[in-house]
Amino acid sequence: ARQGPAAPAASPAGQSLTGGPQRAEAKGHSMDAPSTLPRGPDSVAIPSLPAATVVVLEGVGSDVDCSRCLHKQAGGLQALEPPLGSWCAPSITALNLSRNKLGSGMAPGLTMLLELKHLKSLDLSQNYLQAGGVAGLSSLSGLTLLEQLNLGGNNLGPAAVLQLSSLGGLRIRFLNLEGNKLGADAVEGLDSLACLAATLEGLGLSYNRLGPAGAARLGALSRLTRLTRLDLTYNGFGAEGMGQFGLPEGPALPLAELNLEGNNLQEGGAAQLARLTAHTGLTSLNLTNNALGAGGLANLTWISSLEGLRVLHLRGNSIGTEGAAAAEAALARLTSLRVLTLGDNALGELGERRVRELLPGVGD
Repeated sequence: ARQGPAAPAASPAGQSLTGGPQRAEAKGHSMDAPSTLPRGPDSVAIPSLPAATVVVLEGVGSDVDCSRCLHKQAGGLQALEPPLGSWCAPSITALNLSRNKLGSGMAPGLTMLLELKHLKSLDLSQNYLQAGGVAGLSSLSGLTLLEQLNLGGNNLGPAAVLQLSSLGGLRIRFLNLEGNKLGADAVEGLDSLACLAATLEGLGLSYNRLGPAGAARLGALSRLTRLTRLDLTYNGFGAEGMGQFGLPEGPALPLAELNLEGNNLQEGGAAQLARLTAHTGLTSLNLTNNALGAGGLANLTWISSLEGLRVLHLRGNSIGTEGAAAAEAALARLTSLRVLTLGDNALGELGERRVRELLPGVGD
């Protein structure tokens, strides 16, 4: 990098592209893949840019981290001199612009990104975009290779969700909307994502306060006929929400990975999960931290019908030693299971040994 007179201190490398609250992930969990991009040896971190600082990147790698680099720049992207596209090599495939206070009027600046013809991943999380900023995303339609978009933590709310139709000119495969305070009222507006029906494979809706009413309205996703990965962690569904879970069934939504971590489902919610048997293509299910208890595990007998299930997370559910016996009825027929997490359940050595005997095919 070649810089102007006053080179500020570099921002920390390895910024998360999820843009949402940090949380511990269960081992083997892969649901975050759509919204994360590991920083490799080709990564370049851009320093914070005060006014009048010129930064030129020459021969950079594929991953450019500009998180917080513009938060002191009045006027955002469009006020940069020289323009953003002139100091990001056209060959880059990933650009992190999170936490830059771009705001709802960022659309004119986004046109500068059109020079980045090879861009595949763009992080715009934590930028206070709101409805106006989301509407401006239509200016990115020239980025024909863009497939990962992170809009987490932008305080979108119901009004901005309706503006997601502005993504219609893109071919997004993975979209992260976590931590946007959507609430139940915004769920029906997710029907606007039908504009991505031909390409969208992964959707992150974690930490959005959807609640039981939001769970009942998930039918709004019915037109996403290619969606295979859905993250609904920490949305406060509870047993009540699972009782009216409106997720489209069967071929209408070809889910392979479903994350329901941290929804306080409890024993009753475990029984209500039986409606998931309609999703016969499920290969990964995360039920971590749901207070299922031994009774909840006993209520998972329906899970044996998911013949292709390979990954199951049951960590932190207060199952206890008595739950080890319940595991026999619930899990013994899962012959395809290869990864099972049961940590923080106080199973005891005997209980763990019994589970391993039941599931000899599990490697982890």
